[in-house]
Amino acid sequence: MLSAQPLDSLEMAPYGWVLDIDAAFAAHQGQSINAGTSRRADLPGSLALDDQGGRPLVCVFRAVAQAASGPWQSLERHRLGTQTFVPLATRGPSVSTTSRSVCVLLVALGDDAPDERSLKAFCVNNQQAFTLKPGIWHHP
Repeated sequence: MLSAQPLDSLEMAPYGWVLDIDAAFAAHQGQSINAGTSRRADLPGSLALDDQGGRPLVCVFRAVAQAASGPWQSLERHRLGTQTFVPLATRGPSVSTTSRSVCVLLVALGDDAPDERSLKAFCVNNQQAFTLKPGIWHHP
């Protein structure tokens, strides 16, 4: 059985990058902008677009909550581009023992199909965003 673990940069490294907002600002990495009225923290990593005229696309999705235990029925991937997720929910049922968890991220490596040995589940809290590298399998 696969257990979800807290999302952190080290464990996520094969799949993508994590921005932990609390940690970034606590480490004074947030850049002061707008005459000091705001602080900015950039997502680590870089965006990848396909070499066939790709362009950035920003969307907002409203997902239907699912049980953290699954069932997980499919994995998909986007071979040519990165995907960045910024969970916006701050309320609702918790997916772990951490009350700040807002979603579960299910990822895997693999070329033609997901490699089950690389399958990982992460609890994402409401102070984290993440970017998946091109070609990373994930639950939609």
